[in-house]
Amino acid sequence: MEKSEIVVKEAIEQLGSIENHSSLVEHLMSFEDENIESLLNIECNNKLIKTDNEIRQIVSKAKNSATISGIDQNSELTKIVHTSNVYLVKSIKEADLKSLILFLNVNCYLLADIKCFLQFNGLTNKDTEGIAEKIVELLSKVSFEVKAQSGAPYHEIEMMKEYEDGVKNSNIKSTYSLIEAIERSGRGFHFNFLLENIVKALYILNFQFFLKAIGKLSKPQSFIFFLQSLTREHLYPISEEKSLTNKWLNFELIRQTTKHETEGDLNSENLQVVKKCLLKLMPHSAFFKQSIKYFRKSRIFNKALAEVLALNSNELLEEIVNDCFEINKNIFLHEARNDFMISFKNSVPEDRYLRMLELIFCKWDDFFNKLRHSDEYQNELLLTDYCDFIVEYYYMTLDENDIINEMNYCLNDLKYIDSIWSVSQTHQTTIFNLILTRLYLLTFTFRGREIINEQIIENFSDFESNSIMNKRFIEGKGDGLIKIMKENIESTNR
Repeated sequence: MEKSEIVVKEAIEQLGSIENHSSLVEHLMSFEDENIESLLNIECNNKLIKTDNEIRQIVSKAKNSATISGIDQNSELTKIVHTSNVYLVKSIKEADLKSLILFLNVNCYLLADIKCFLQFNGLTNKDTEGIAEKIVELLSKVSFEVKAQSGAPYHEIEMMKEYEDGVKNSNIKSTYSLIEAIERSGRGFHFNFLLENIVKALYILNFQFFLKAIGKLSKPQSFIFFLQSLTREHLYPISEEKSLTNKWLNFELIRQTTKHETEGDLNSENLQVVKKCLLKLMPHSAFFKQSIKYFRKSRIFNKALAEVLALNSNELLEEIVNDCFEINKNIFLHEARNDFMISFKNSVPEDRYLRMLELIFCKWDDFFNKLRHSDEYQNELLLTDYCDFIVEYYYMTLDENDIINEMNYCLNDLKYIDSIWSVSQTHQTTIFNLILTRLYLLTFTFRGREIINEQIIENFSDFESNSIMNKRFIEGKGDGLIKIMKENIESTNR
């Protein structure tokens, strides 16, 4: 918690026989003469903008002063907090929406935790039902629609049309291409800061009424507006609500949870949010599969997906692997896919884990063989995101002799690469790199099994010392590749 947050919390704890902040009250009273619609659209009125700026300056100055000098019962900050509390209490006791808006207009800059005010005043969920109902009524009248401006460029109109078609046809890619463009533009969906704070206030004041409000929504942009100002901790109770089955809501809950994820976000709470939402998406099979493709980069998502598939049949696992797990040499999601592998391994019996590896291996091997017989050029190892899956598959399915034999086959084919038919020099390079890939992966299985075999060491030494072959096919890739394989082979032969 930052120091400015601490002093605000201390100021709330000192609430009692404190006087109002006279200047702040004067500004707020001028707001009381305005209707709710005008207050929600301050940016359309220069006079209101000026007053709002003055409120911001009053609050910011008091917070800065308290942060530096501390607070007492006569400080500017305690008076501001007291004034804010008066408006909040009035809004709750009288179910007065305008008083709540005035409180939030100050709290947008004060950034006090509303729960602290509720606790100080001894207010319960029952007490907040009246104002919560008024908020739900207000939000039901607000349009969150995204619309192209009059005279908008052709590409914006087309994106808007694609968005509308995407929502209608449950197409995630078409729908979110516009949403992502809006978010990249800077302001994103933060088009009404005060209204955003009203949504967040509803969540804190009365969660059940918040669920009631969000349950009335249907469009992706509406869910984005409701969720974007909430923390990841706020999302967990929403994901637990069984009645919230709208696929766009559950998709957006996943997106907000996995957005800008860091190592610290890989915790059980975030994992459970994604898992619960995925389980709700499962009845929408096509949408479920689109979601898996959309979030393929997310480590949280891959962990949650593994746990969800572990709860279901091998038939579903096979369907998802075949339809959603792409073997692509130009996509690099190694870490996220490894999270899937490890989580699945920890969630299922060994035979189911092996079945998953077998599905991945067959898909990888099919890709491998198609590439070998195509005219596509491959000038590096074909590792893909699933290289560790292949190593694991070898480890679980090949015995020691199989591993040794497979490695010798590879070493022999590399040594006599000129004897393998190829249509061109580039095709020969492709074949060489594919064989080298298989050898490279097998060396990790060799190391994992702690195999001791002098013949492999000798054959690999011949391969390593073949200067002509190295010059033709390996030079330029760096010494790291040969070094890694050599270390794997020699690690248990020392």
